[in-house]
Amino acid sequence: MHIINCQINHLSNPLGYHLDTLTFSYQFDQQVTGKVQTSARIIIAKDKTLSHQVFDSHWRQDISPLGFSIPLKLSIRTRYYWQVFAKTDSKSVLESDVNWFETAKENEMWSGKWLTCDAQDTRHPMFEKKFNITKPVQKARLYICGLGLYVAQLNSKKVGNEYLTPGCNSYENWLQYQTYDVTNSIQKENKLEITLGNGWYKGRYGLNKPVHDHPWDLIAELHLEFTDGSQCVINSDTSWTAKQSTITSSGIYDGEKRDDTLNQDTLEVKLSTHPHASLHARQSIPLTIHEEVPVKSILSTPKGELVLDMGQNFAGIFRLNIHIPRGTHIQLQFGETLQKGNFYRENLRTAKQEYAYTSDGRNHVIIPHFTYYGYRFVKVTGITNISKSDFVGLAMYSDMAISGELETGNQKVNQLIHNTDWGMRSNFMDIPTDCPQRDERLGWTGDAQVFAPTATYFRDTASFYMKYLADMRYEQNRNHGMIPSVIPDVEHDNNTSSVWGDAACILPWTLYQYYGDSTLLQRYYPLMHDWVDYIQRVDGDSHAWERHFHWGDWLALDNPNQDDNSVFGGTDSGYIADIYYYGSALIVAKTAKLLGLPSQKHYEDLANKIHQRILDEFFSPNGRCCIQTQTGLLLALKYNLTKNRPQTIKQLRILFSQNNDLLQTGFTGTSILGDTLTQIGLSSLSYKLLFNEQFPSWLYAVKMGATTIWERWDSIHPNGEITASMSSLNHYSYGSIVEWIWRYAAGLNQSPNSVGFQTVSFQPHLNSKLRHANATYHSASGKWHISWKILDNWHVRLQLTVPFNCQANIQIPFILPDTIIKSTNKIFADYHDHTCWLTAGTYDLTYETNQALLSQLSTNSTIGELMADSTAAAKITKIMPSIRQVPEALNDQPLRSFMLQYGAVAGINEQILDDLDQQLRQLK
Repeated sequence: MHIINCQINHLSNPLGYHLDTLTFSYQFDQQVTGKVQTSARIIIAKDKTLSHQVFDSHWRQDISPLGFSIPLKLSIRTRYYWQVFAKTDSKSVLESDVNWFETAKENEMWSGKWLTCDAQDTRHPMFEKKFNITKPVQKARLYICGLGLYVAQLNSKKVGNEYLTPGCNSYENWLQYQTYDVTNSIQKENKLEITLGNGWYKGRYGLNKPVHDHPWDLIAELHLEFTDGSQCVINSDTSWTAKQSTITSSGIYDGEKRDDTLNQDTLEVKLSTHPHASLHARQSIPLTIHEEVPVKSILSTPKGELVLDMGQNFAGIFRLNIHIPRGTHIQLQFGETLQKGNFYRENLRTAKQEYAYTSDGRNHVIIPHFTYYGYRFVKVTGITNISKSDFVGLAMYSDMAISGELETGNQKVNQLIHNTDWGMRSNFMDIPTDCPQRDERLGWTGDAQVFAPTATYFRDTASFYMKYLADMRYEQNRNHGMIPSVIPDVEHDNNTSSVWGDAACILPWTLYQYYGDSTLLQRYYPLMHDWVDYIQRVDGDSHAWERHFHWGDWLALDNPNQDDNSVFGGTDSGYIADIYYYGSALIVAKTAKLLGLPSQKHYEDLANKIHQRILDEFFSPNGRCCIQTQTGLLLALKYNLTKNRPQTIKQLRILFSQNNDLLQTGFTGTSILGDTLTQIGLSSLSYKLLFNEQFPSWLYAVKMGATTIWERWDSIHPNGEITASMSSLNHYSYGSIVEWIWRYAAGLNQSPNSVGFQTVSFQPHLNSKLRHANATYHSASGKWHISWKILDNWHVRLQLTVPFNCQANIQIPFILPDTIIKSTNKIFADYHDHTCWLTAGTYDLTYETNQALLSQLSTNSTIGELMADSTAAAKITKIMPSIRQVPEALNDQPLRSFMLQYGAVAGINEQILDDLDQQLRQLK
């Protein structure tokens, strides 16, 4: 089957999801013959053999693999099957496997009732329904929503592989239910058990730490279809029973407590009279366990604490095997770092992040139900003989397919990529949270939008962000166009800000850029233009938006008016606000144009008006930017605001030079730093910033042992002490630099006018410290690959893969003109304007460069650099054989000064070194 990765609304074989539209997408594998698709056909039926068809597109040339919408009235609780066929320019006819999607209850009235119970304390209730089946079942589906969270078991087996259901969403506006296929779990005698927890809905959640005083509530329907064609429904009603579970408390921030010595008293089941928002089929993708993280080491701290070191900071839960005497109390506390060798968790603020258990004396495998932790270290109390194998960390995050793989020849940069990936995994917890450990874990819109391109290189994020945007739209409607800084809006403080609120435009546009599905723009256009209209109302005729509260360049290092604990950057927040207002207006105008809407002109005129205002207020008459900060100038260049671009570039370069080429940017500036510098011809500065290992930098954290991305540039100081105020060690935002590594260091960069990665402009920026880069991206259009490697001082190997139905171009770096003229390599088959124009296929080129790519070796090079080069090492060893015994601590010493000091006995003098110097400089 040459057609792969078939999706409905960016979901693979979705069961019970909200399907308000049907958009089909697919890709091609690497073995397809030909270059492009010429036509396609989609068939939908109610059976696997596609005999009972409900739709046939017939062969059409306008079916795009990136997204083709079909108007089809769907039946409730029905499985549909579909297959796609495609013809190519080589006359091949391709086909996919038969895929499926299954509808939920849609607009069907619920026969199940909302249940609650008379629980008087914090002990969590367990609802139970027993039922018997007397004939064979061919289909069984459980539709369920439990508030705050639920865990369902059917015949003592967990239903599904998800955690923290029904998820985190805007509960005041909508509630989502899940659908489970439980056909294979049905027996003659059955027991359905549903335990409820607090979660985001009922527990303590939000910066203001409110406890949501909601009751335990449950609604469920188990639909059974028998082989004889008959049906029945097991509804939630007062025939169900309930009892106390042994879970005595739970919370997103505080953890979970369980006491297995307690009696499980019966509770009265009642119909709930609590008002609920309307029930909708799920939009959240599952939260599942992805990796098992073993204990790296067991520590005994200076304070005598027993601490497990997992070796990796991550978010999730754990599995603990125990067999301890009845009544024994154990406690696990979770933290991100040690201080002076001791367990530490002050940076969690009020979050307890713990698990407490009282044993009934039997063997148990403990896994928490209703919480999660952000941690690397676990302090264990109550168990003295724990072994590594007793405890396993379970990394949990939203279920997104891996999109990209990226590695380089620099191990510290690879660690940065690793840290960014783990930071993303730790915070894509149904919503894109800022951090997974302290008493926050909120869906900050600014963090989400600055990281979205990076995230989408790593994972298939479309359905994840679509659910987040659905919540954003609900909150926007409630706030008359305003976008709260946190989604879902648990704070209700009417707080909004530029950059953060502009996620309403930037996130949908990013999804369109990466996935090429125009239905996403249709879906989110109201969200986008309502945000811009809101700013316009606030702004009025007095430019009030500039004076509104804004987060600005959050956590930048250049505010001259505050101490080291400053959280607000030095860039004028009104200037940032106006630029993002301008950028959002442009996005809305471009979206309106793509959708053929008459509102295009209104938003173009608005964008032009804002542009002129920015020039009038923040630029001098000759075009000089008056906002003299790194972020200020980067924004001016990114948005093409300056009339004198060369002057602004020069201003920016001077600012960096005056700061010893160290960055000062915060959340706003850092996300555009690498890309903008490269686009204005300063890629060498981008690399210098990347490779810097001193504070402030990305590799400073790597050097300090970070395994995720920090919230602040100095979250941990050189002496090992954590920054006292607001310091998360697992914040993904600054990991946005990895987008630059993908696009420019590796060189896998979508062409400017392309969407869905139909066309790529390979733009590798070779660097001797990186030595090589290897990037693969499973895009919406197929699998792209680029690999470059500096083989030696004068040779490079370049490997490229262009997917079927796609095109690419590349200006091969440092290539000799004669190579292009004389080569028969197919990469030059279509060469003009200094560019290779490529169609689908693989390309492999090894070529000689027109300049030395590695640092030129000389006797002034360090011992380490020289001995790492086999040819140079051979020449040096011939003169001074004992050089191979030099301690590693001296590798940073220049060879010349070392030999003059220690080589006199061997007769080494200046003349010998000059001769050696000449030989080294000639090495290729």
